[in-house]
Parts: sequence; structure tokens; C-alpha cells
Amino acid sequence: MMKFIRDLFTGADGRTWAIGRVYSLPMLATGLAIPIAAILKGQPIDFAALGVMYGGLGGGVMAMVWGTNPTEPKEPEACPPLPVISGGPGTNSRGRRGAQTRIAFQPEPPGSRRPGC
Repeated sequence: MMKFIRDLFTGADGRTWAIGRVYSLPMLATGLAIPIAAILKGQPIDFAALGVMYGGLGGGVMAMVWGTNPTEPKEPEACPPLPVISGGPGTNSRGRRGAQTRIAFQPEPPGSRRPGC
């Protein structure tokens, strides 16, 4: 349950709080509580006005989320592949002398991290 709540209010990296989502929480809480408070007090409810309020509330929340989305950190980009040198100086990949050393680029295994990446 905590992961679900964290995913609701954090950005794509899963660690940084998404400011538009956090600031929209009070808007949603008060917008949903107004009709409930009116019913509990015995006041009449205008459903047309309630529909306009919920439409405006949804639009405001979406504007906050989409408006702050470019400022949030994104998923970290993959590091460039490391060069893999086969053979030693003056040998080829089979260990024979007289050939040049080969350099190939291979992606890192999943989950490995390099400093600075």
C-alpha cells in the first residue's frame, strides 16, 4: 500500500516528490468535502454547479500535474557501454601473436552501476 501511495506522489524516478501532485491533494480534498459538508448540514445541492465545480477541479489538477511535469527529474539515462578489450598487447582474441588488439563495446549487465552514471 505504501508503494502505491509513493507512486501517486513521486515523479518518474520514484524518489522525488512531484510538486504538482502534492499541491493538488488539498484541492481534491476540499473539493470532495464541500458537497459532503452541505449534505450533512441539510443544505440543498445544485448538481449543475457541482458538475461545473468538479470539471474545474479536475482541469486545475491536470494543469498542475502537466505544468510541473517538465521540471521533475526523469529516469536516469543508461550509461554508455564500456570498451571490452580482447587479447593482450600484440595478440588477437585467440591469443596469437602478430595481430592487433580488438576493442568491442558491450552493454553493462542489468543492475550494475558505475560512478557518475
